[in-house]
Formats: sequence, structure tokens, C-alpha cells
Amino acid sequence: MNNFAAMLKNASDYCFANDSGRQNLAIELFVGAAQHYRLSTPMMDWTTDPCVAVAFAADYDPKEHLSVVYALPMFRAVQHNATFYLPPPFVERLYLQRGFFIETKEKKDDEALQESCIRILFKEDKAFKVIRNGAEIADLMKPLPALDALALHAKELAKNGTQLINDDMKTPEEADRILTDEWNKIGGIPDFLQPDMGEQHAEAWREYILEMIERISHLRTVCGQLLLCPWSIKIDH
Repeated sequence: MNNFAAMLKNASDYCFANDSGRQNLAIELFVGAAQHYRLSTPMMDWTTDPCVAVAFAADYDPKEHLSVVYALPMFRAVQHNATFYLPPPFVERLYLQRGFFIETKEKKDDEALQESCIRILFKEDKAFKVIRNGAEIADLMKPLPALDALALHAKELAKNGTQLINDDMKTPEEADRILTDEWNKIGGIPDFLQPDMGEQHAEAWREYILEMIERISHLRTVCGQLLLCPWSIKIDH
């Protein structure tokens, strides 16, 4: 997780080299992205789109032909000191899923959030489709080969006990050199994270933030402030 997040943050800083407001983004944003590439993190993965939650839940092998979605009253997350993170704009599958992450700092808060969840059971329907703006979202787990490769590389580093960034680093420049060298081992920083893509990603992020604010406001009005999670909650602290 840490190596994946550090390398992705390094590439993001490179991409936004001409955008001081988006350089040096919080590492937690990239930790969240790691979770979508099957790396354990301390974050909970949520969506503001009920259809996405249902689609993922229906895709699991249910017990007694029943699927389940967990819903969390948003005020409960705030009460238990949760921090909300929106994913980086270049992790496309997260945008398709209208996803974001919640993190708490203490295990007791995680447990309290789990206890606050509302469990919604419904009949299994593997044919369920997510329709958005009149079109089907065919692949909610859209592959991004460069990040798939990064995840595999990060797993190998972890298997070998390698931690790329540690407290012994003397300067940010030293850390940057180490991370850039590591990218070069898997083909270099990908094209979609080159500096000429920074403005496009920034615009996508602005649009996403506005949409997420609108969606959360809608959920507060229609569903009593619910955030939706499509699977059983398991936290790795």
C-alpha cells in the first residue's frame, strides 16, 4: 500500500508540475486508489450512487439468493471523526463508480461506524445494469494497465520487505529520485500522468467535486443522509 501510494503521488506531482495548487496532494488520496487495486488499506470504500452499490452487491455470490448493501447515515460518519477523501481524477474506475473513501483514526470509531450501518437485503439480480445519462456503464472496473502494473510491482516490493520511502530520507529530492527510478523499472511514468495532461485532470476533478456535492445533497434530501457501500465492511488497522 505505502509503496503504491508513494509512487502514484510522485507521478501526480510530476503531472501537476505546472499547477502549484495540486502539487503535493495528501498521500491519503493515493492510499484510497491503492485499495481499488487489491491492496489493503485502513479506508472504507463508498459510493454516492445507489445503482453502483446494487450492481456490485448483485455480482457477489449471495447467501440464499439475497444480496446486501450497507448504508451509513452521513452524520454518523461526522460524529465519529471520519475524514472524507475524493480519489485522484486519473483513477478512472473510481469516477465511474462515483466513489470516495472514509477514514477514521481509531479502531473504536471504525467499529461504531459499522454498528451504525443499515443493512439492506434484496433479491439477487446478476442482470442488473447501471444506467447513467441514458447509457449503460458497462465496466465499473475499467482496467488501467499502468496502475495494474504499479500494483503488481508494489506487491513484489512488499513481499521483499522493501519500503521505498522512510524517515531516513534527507531531502525531498532524494525521495523523488528513488521513486522516479522505481517507475523506470516498470516502463516509466505513464502517458496519462505527463505534465501536458495536468490541466485536463484538474478540470475533471473540478467537475467531479461539483457532481459529488450535488449527489450528497440529493442523498441527504431523498435518503436521509445515506452513504452507500456495496459489500461487507472490513477494516485493516
